[in-house]
Amino acid sequence: MEGYGVTCASNVEGPIHKDFRSINLLPLVGLTYAVTAAACIPFACQLVKICDLKVLYLLSLVVIALGYILAGTAPNIDLILGARAIMAVGGSVLYQCAMSFNTIYAQPNELVFTQAWLGAVFAVGLAGGPLIGGVIADSPHTWRWAFYIVLPLLSIALILFIIILPRHRVQTTKPALTRFVELDWLGNWLHVGTFVLFTVACVSSGPSWEWNSHSAVGTWVVFAIMFLTYTGQQALNLGVANEGRIFPWSLLRSRTVFLTWICTFCAAGACSLVLYYTPIYFVLMRVHSRVDATSRLIPFICAFVVSTLLTGVLIGYIRAYRLAFMVGGALLAVGSGLLHGITPDTTDRAIRAYEAFIGAGIGTIWHLATPVCALTLPAERHLDQAALQSIAQFGGIVAARSAAAVIYHDIGARLLKEALRHAAYSDKDVRELLSGIRSTILTETNPDTVVLVFEIIVEATARCFSVLVIAGIICFVAACCMKTEELDFWDARKELAAPPPGDRRNQSSPCLAQGLNIHTLDH
Repeated sequence: MEGYGVTCASNVEGPIHKDFRSINLLPLVGLTYAVTAAACIPFACQLVKICDLKVLYLLSLVVIALGYILAGTAPNIDLILGARAIMAVGGSVLYQCAMSFNTIYAQPNELVFTQAWLGAVFAVGLAGGPLIGGVIADSPHTWRWAFYIVLPLLSIALILFIIILPRHRVQTTKPALTRFVELDWLGNWLHVGTFVLFTVACVSSGPSWEWNSHSAVGTWVVFAIMFLTYTGQQALNLGVANEGRIFPWSLLRSRTVFLTWICTFCAAGACSLVLYYTPIYFVLMRVHSRVDATSRLIPFICAFVVSTLLTGVLIGYIRAYRLAFMVGGALLAVGSGLLHGITPDTTDRAIRAYEAFIGAGIGTIWHLATPVCALTLPAERHLDQAALQSIAQFGGIVAARSAAAVIYHDIGARLLKEALRHAAYSDKDVRELLSGIRSTILTETNPDTVVLVFEIIVEATARCFSVLVIAGIICFVAACCMKTEELDFWDARKELAAPPPGDRRNQSSPCLAQGLNIHTLDH
C-alpha cells in the first residue's frame, strides 16, 4: 500500500491534466503523498508509543481507503491533492506500525530478513504504481481506476489484520489521553511546515514563479525561518521535555546511526528519480506508450528485489555491514554515472542495464539500517530508530524529487524556449512537454526542430540525473566512513532468551520487553 501510494499517480498525471487543465498543480499530484508521509512519520511514531498497534493498523487502513475513495471521486485537482494527503497520513501510520511490529517481535537475525521482505514488497508497490497507471493511461478507462483498484486489496487486508494481528501496547504509568495531550504538537507542526514549504518552493520556483519574484523569494524566506525555528525548538526542547521531542536527534550522534541514515536517504532519493524520470524519457524520446515506457523499469525492480532479499540472507553470515553498504554505494554510484551520460543514441538495452546497477545498489542498502542499528542501540531506542529510518526513506524521496524538478524544468524550459523562440508556443506548452505529456510541439514542429527538442530533453534529463550521481557518491563515501566492526546476528540471538513456547505472535521480544516494558494483550 505504501509503495503503491507513492507512485500510483505518476503515469495518470497526463489524463488528470486533460480533465482539469491545471499544469501549475500537476507536479504536486505525484509529490503530495511522499511529502505528507515524510511530514507525518514522527507523529506516527508517537502514536505507536501510545496506542494499541493493532487498532492503529486497522484505523490506518480505513483512512487510506477514505483517501482513495476521495481521489477517485474528486471533481477537481485540489481535492485530488487533499485525498493524496489523506492516503499518506494513513500510509505513514501503516508503515510505522509495520516497522514497529518487525522491531518488537523479530530476533536480531530475523529482523534482517523481515526488513528485507518489507523492502522487497515496498519495491513491488513502487513498481506497481507506474505499471498500473501506465495501463490505465493507455486504455479507454478513466484514470480514476488507478485509485479504485486498491479498495478490494484494502478490504482483504482489513479482514486478515483483524484475524491475524496481535494486540500490543507500550505500558506506561500515564493514560493514553494524557500522553496524547502531552505530545510535541509545536514540533509536529514545524516539521510538517518545513517539508511542505520546501517542496512548494522547489516545485514552483522557475516553472510557476520567476526566481526573482516576490512569491518565490517569500516562500524560500519563510521556509528558511520555519526550518531554523524547527531546529531551534528541537535543540532547546522548547515547549516539550527532552524525551518528548518528535525528532530523535540524539540518535544521530551515533556514528553508525548517522551514516546508515545518510545511505538510506540517498538510496531513497535515487529510487524516486529512476522511477519518475526514466518513464518520461522513454515516452518522449522513444515515442513509447506509458505502459511500454514503464515496462523498461522491470530490470530496475527485479535487481532491487533480488538484491534486497539476497542481502537479507547473506548479511547474517558476512556480518560486515560496512562492506554491504560499500557494495551498494558503489553499484549506485556506477549506475548513476552511466545513466547520467545518456545521449540520444543510447540504446534501450544500455539504459536498462544502467537501471539494473542502480536497482541492485539501492536494494542492498534499503533495509539494512534498522537491523544493524538494532544491535548497536539500547532496546528502548529501537522504535525511534524505526521512525528515523522511515524519515530517511520518504525524506530522501521528497528531497531528490524536489531538487531534480528544479534542475529538469529550469534547464529544459530555458533551452526549449530558446529553440522555439520563433514559434508561437506558450510556457504551458513547454511545461506540458517536460511533464511527459505529448504536446503539439512534437507534432506541429518541423523535423529539424523536433530533433533539437529531443536533444534538449536528453540534456535536461541527464542534468536531472546529476542528483543521482551526487546521491551515489555521498552514499559510497558514507559507507567507507562506517566502523569496520562485525555484528554477529546469530550470537546476539543466543544471548537473548527465546520467548516461551506457545503462540509467538502474542509474545514480546525479550530485548524490547526489557527496554520498553512492553505490555502484550492476548486476543
